[in-house]
Amino acid sequence: MRKPDQPSPTVVNPATDTIVPQVVDGDNWSTSFFITNLDPTNGVFWHLAFYADNGFPMNIPIQDAGPSSRLFASLPPHWNVVINTQGIAAGLLQGWAVLSAFDRSPDQPGAQRITSKIGGLAVFRQRIAGRPDFEAVAPFSPANETRFVMPFDNRNNFSTGIARLNPDLTAPAVVQVTIYNFDSRILREDDFTLVPGNKLVFSMPTRYPESQGQQGNILVRTTARLLSGLGLRFNPTGPFTSFHTLSVAP
Repeated sequence: MRKPDQPSPTVVNPATDTIVPQVVDGDNWSTSFFITNLDPTNGVFWHLAFYADNGFPMNIPIQDAGPSSRLFASLPPHWNVVINTQGIAAGLLQGWAVLSAFDRSPDQPGAQRITSKIGGLAVFRQRIAGRPDFEAVAPFSPANETRFVMPFDNRNNFSTGIARLNPDLTAPAVVQVTIYNFDSRILREDDFTLVPGNKLVFSMPTRYPESQGQQGNILVRTTARLLSGLGLRFNPTGPFTSFHTLSVAP
């Protein structure tokens, strides 16, 4: 596994890349990435680039590699690799990541992104002394989600956290949100703009008080080229789990 010195690529390709909308490290949190080559006959070069919530390349502390804004290596057929952030810093570092596949080592002249049978999972871990570790798993997602639904249930002091990301590093995304309760009544409508590479992370009951004590669905739409999202469901006793978006046809 190599940690190159040159800057990360500056364009996300929705035809070849997959996204991790949320990456965390520090303040009792860490993230592990499981990258797998599903091709039974062909090896591939994987490339994982990290970005801060403002869209700029982010150095994140990686076990056995140190602070890194991107990593890459070859991956033979059926092999996988596990990458762990250190998770020991006092302050919380948040961002997102892009997984790409290349036809040769990404630091070689003429290296091209390719469509490949490569995939992965991100595992978010919270480690607090005196209690068991809590984890949640989220798959790498396509970089072309533009219309999706996210269910929520904020009853009985449960809370839903949302991450919405514009992975397009070249254009802003105007995002329209409609929140429905369980009987399809509109609780709230909202719209906002995510500038290139930016992510918005929030607790639903805090940003949308109308959702407190409610269950329902969030419909998210954009006319932009790219959008990505991830949800986290927090149990009032401490555990949490992640959930992915549900794609909706236009």
